Amino acid sequence: MSAVLRRRSLRFSAERPPLLTSPGRTAPPGSTGALLESVRSDMDGLDDQALDLYVGHFDAREDALAWEVLVTAADARGASGHVWERLSDAAQAMGLDSEDAIYGPTVRLAMQHRTT
Repeated sequence: MSAVLRRRSLRFSAERPPLLTSPGRTAPPGSTGALLESVRSDMDGLDDQALDLYVGHFDAREDALAWEVLVTAADARGASGHVWERLSDAAQAMGLDSEDAIYGPTVRLAMQHRTT
């Protein structure tokens, strides 16, 4: 590889790709993905990093990870009871419960906020 090409490769790899701001996929009506998108649109002030992470997981069809990003953001921002109710509904639709080895703590957080 030439020195010029190597420098260009290094320079290119040091640049951060642009943040994702909107999903590239459309979830079918009534699906968990559609519910997640509806919740996301109701959440005010989702910061750029959280939105980028959510969109990346959503587009990869990793709905449980996308849901976890929304729960974390809702907790940080003090989301309304309606948002928490819908996040809990999404967890139930995905089959996540408080005993889940991976998502259990996040499910418990959503349930806690839903009841307060």
